[in-house]
Amino acid sequence: MKKKVISILLLAVMALSLAGCACNHNWQEATCTAPKTCTKCGETEGEPLGHDWADATCETPKTCKVCGETEGKALGHKWIEATCTEAKTCSVCGKTSGDALGHEVSEWKETKKASCTESGLEEGICSRCEENVTREIPKIKHEEGEWELVKAATSTEKGLEQKKCKLCGQILSEREVEYADPIRPEFKKAVDGYVKFFDDYAEFMNKYLTSGDTTSMLTDYLSFMGSYLEIMDEIESLEESEMSDEEALYLAQAMLKIDEKLLKFGGM
Repeated sequence: MKKKVISILLLAVMALSLAGCACNHNWQEATCTAPKTCTKCGETEGEPLGHDWADATCETPKTCKVCGETEGKALGHKWIEATCTEAKTCSVCGKTSGDALGHEVSEWKETKKASCTESGLEEGICSRCEENVTREIPKIKHEEGEWELVKAATSTEKGLEQKKCKLCGQILSEREVEYADPIRPEFKKAVDGYVKFFDDYAEFMNKYLTSGDTTSMLTDYLSFMGSYLEIMDEIESLEESEMSDEEALYLAQAMLKIDEKLLKFGGM
């Protein structure tokens, strides 16, 4: 009877084992703290992966690279105080805080004078770190001169003027000079004066012919002749100078007008 009961129990255990193996497992991968696990029946397989720890830093505690779990506290920075040239700095991670203090110089000595083309230099001793410190002196401003004619304008080409620095000679600005009048101002003045003389002479002759007062007119005539000689000398000097084509034409037209006036009175 006892043997029969034992056999029945063994069959029951086997049946239960076969029933467990019948689960169609849905496995969830192992984590740092849990093994591979079936989400349906809870059966496990293998071991947890275990944490993959990254060492603590100045700002973060010991941390698992896989799941992010932390342990303990951050190490904290080990600060080296700021200097003249370097900011407050952690000796462990190199992180900085704030700015460098900068040098403190109470007295500067000029070693190179600044000009309008080059910066100057001055130096002094830092009262904090005793380092010999140099700093730049900004360039001074250019001193602008007057406009200078570089290329004279002609009737066919524009000219050029420049302004330079009085100190270094550097060209600061340029401007064009408009085309020149082909007739020189002094030439035009002389020729126009010549024409006016004969206009005045024509009026004089007209007055002389209508009044018949030869005695009073003689003095005026002698004065005209003196002016005439002066003007002729000026005109002759113009004719001897190198005239442009435009000047030669201007003089010829003036002479033609004068000749027309003189024909009315039979010359001078």
